[in-house]
Amino acid sequence: QELNTRNNIATANIDLGNVSAAYQDFQYLLNACEKEKALCTCEPEKPFCLEGSVHNGLGMVYEVWGRLSDAINEYNGAIKSFSQQQQRGEPGKAKVINNLGLLLASLNDPETALDQFQTALSLKQSPGDEALTRSNIGFVKTLQGEQAEALDQLEKALKLSENSNERIKAYTLTRLGAAYALSSDKLKALSYYNQALDLSRAIGDVRAEALTLDKMAQLNALMGQIVKARQLYLDAQKRSQELKDIQGEAAALYGLAQLARRERNFTQAREHIAAAIQQVESLRTSTANYRFRRTYFESRYDYYALETDIRMQIYFDLRDKNDLSGAQKELDAALFAAERARARNLLDVLMESRAEIRHAVGVDQELLNSERDQQNKLSEKLELLQNMLAEKGKEKQKADLEREVRSLDS
Repeated sequence: QELNTRNNIATANIDLGNVSAAYQDFQYLLNACEKEKALCTCEPEKPFCLEGSVHNGLGMVYEVWGRLSDAINEYNGAIKSFSQQQQRGEPGKAKVINNLGLLLASLNDPETALDQFQTALSLKQSPGDEALTRSNIGFVKTLQGEQAEALDQLEKALKLSENSNERIKAYTLTRLGAAYALSSDKLKALSYYNQALDLSRAIGDVRAEALTLDKMAQLNALMGQIVKARQLYLDAQKRSQELKDIQGEAAALYGLAQLARRERNFTQAREHIAAAIQQVESLRTSTANYRFRRTYFESRYDYYALETDIRMQIYFDLRDKNDLSGAQKELDAALFAAERARARNLLDVLMESRAEIRHAVGVDQELLNSERDQQNKLSEKLELLQNMLAEKGKEKQKADLEREVRSLDS
């Protein structure tokens, strides 16, 4: 009973955005489960699967903190635990599958995410949990530009959550706002955002509040309300920092960089986008799966493009002021930013193709050893190429090295 109570407190802390407190609770439960395994195992006759709940909770914590590989591992562990309970474990399993689906959507894999949500719909769920699943489907359909299907799922989710789960209702209202913002009905979008903001603050859900503030900032920027948009982004950034939510903070910084670029405050824009890219890089490399790294990079390519654009604008300004030394430094930095993005994407594509060989069934060991040696050489050359891109000149050496990289991958 004590462990179940501790688990309920930890889960509530996650919902309210008290991530550090939740992590401590889940670690306590994990240690307790290791000492007394019988208390936490998930047999069909048990009324509750504590082991699965702890894995799911840790997955949610790691996701917020940007430890994406750890999050995926915990979610898969939770699914395995709840599956042991058979039909009794289906509601818990559906919750985890929803979390995993959202994580996959954030890594720019919407089709796999939708497959996860459809699996969740096939399981036994409460009305509130079905609302969450349909809200998630609506969210991904919005990302894919399928507005009619998105609105249909979100309206169903809103109806299901009306008297069952205010937290899910708050997220659904934000997602309805985003769907209407993309369909150019800005006033209706703003109405939904305001409802979501009021509700998330009323129930104390800081993460939902941060997300809504960021969406409101985007909409106000589109409407030309720059001062208001900036304050909303700053509020969203502050809330994300409180949660240690790297993804949320990166999004707010990107928005601030866009506003500063729009107002030709290029120095401030450069500071914001550099900080945003630092966060994106920490997330990109937090998963060992190279396919996820590549798809996540592709979904955030605008960050790198904006950095290059901002540095080029600074270059033009310095050149016009006859500060040729400063202008050349910014030009070099802009070229490096563009080349760095290209090289990193190339690295992930090549490493993904190598991973496919390593995981193939029935591959000869000699071939695997040969592949491993070639991969080591490839990694060394790619690292050398990335370092060389930071240096001025050496264009012939860079071109030769890039040819070597492509030759190794052929």
